[in-house]
Amino acid sequence: MITGKITLRLLFGAAQVILALLVIAVALDLKFNIFDFQTMFNISQDALNYYVVLLLAFGIIFLIGGLFLVYDWWESR
Repeated sequence: MITGKITLRLLFGAAQVILALLVIAVALDLKFNIFDFQTMFNISQDALNYYVVLLLAFGIIFLIGGLFLVYDWWESR
């Protein structure tokens, strides 16, 4: 029974880290317009910095949360 909780912690932590890295990558792509996301999402230059800061903030918070879940799984092994 306890191994299921450990596996779920690792699974959700790893998924959260991956999603956080994707959110951060989208924020950086919006800023530097690598894959032309600014025109694809029709984002004006006035609102661009708002979206980038918002995505970076959520990405960093999700990354820290996911890393804490993985660390908790690692310490309970």
